[in-house]
Amino acid sequence: MDVVELDEPFPFALVERSTSKPHVGEIIHDMLIDLGVQKRGSDADPYQFEKGFMWERLLSMALPGTAVRIGEIELDGIVMSPDGIGYRDDLGESVVEEYKCTAKREDNCDPSDNVGWMMQTKAYCKGMGLTSVIFRILSINKPWCPVPKVYLVTFSQGELDANWSAIVAYAKDRGLI
Repeated sequence: MDVVELDEPFPFALVERSTSKPHVGEIIHDMLIDLGVQKRGSDADPYQFEKGFMWERLLSMALPGTAVRIGEIELDGIVMSPDGIGYRDDLGESVVEEYKCTAKREDNCDPSDNVGWMMQTKAYCKGMGLTSVIFRILSINKPWCPVPKVYLVTFSQGELDANWSAIVAYAKDRGLI
């Protein structure tokens, strides 16, 4: 047997933006750094985004019809890209679908403990005129035993409005919009 490691580029998912307007995820990331909630670091896993895109693609194939991928939406000059919009018979309403792949332990991946995820999904809810989000989270803290979890989070209109006001104010203050 002959095994040779090839020096070939990995076919990363290409995320194409349809506009040069600021994305809510970038704004939230900068807000959290300025607030000291998140650190600006260069030691982040370079493949984490790719893991997330793989999880999104897998769920889209495994759960056809569960959520519609709508692409980018815009509100107040800020672009957003929810993973999907679905309809829940048990709730009798549409919900934002958000897919997360995380290295956090499965007992530590409650979405309400992640400020960035909460801000992001509140923004998506505001942009879509919805109040609930379904999180489909894959914890890969133990690569040999990944653990999927599903959460429903429902926000009040006041929470959505306050979150959006903070994002827009920050973006305006920084000259992004």
